[in-house]
Amino acid sequence: MHEEVKKYIKKRGLTQRAVAKAAGIKESTLSNYLHGRNDLSAENFVKLVKALGNKSTWSNEDFFKFVVSNGGWWCVG
Repeated sequence: MHEEVKKYIKKRGLTQRAVAKAAGIKESTLSNYLHGRNDLSAENFVKLVKALGNKSTWSNEDFFKFVVSNGGWWCVG
């Protein structure tokens, strides 16, 4: 799923630095996630979702995949 998030960030014309800053997470943490080296903690996952905007900016399927693939099924709703 990190590839989809990477595409989403690029499509919106954002930089990893800007997204990390908006999410309040380290740029290296985001970079490691986007390159498939690490998963995000639940806390950082929620921060990232909030920084990228609400789910209405994603297709329902993409948002659902992102949430489930990050173990965050509990935060949908």
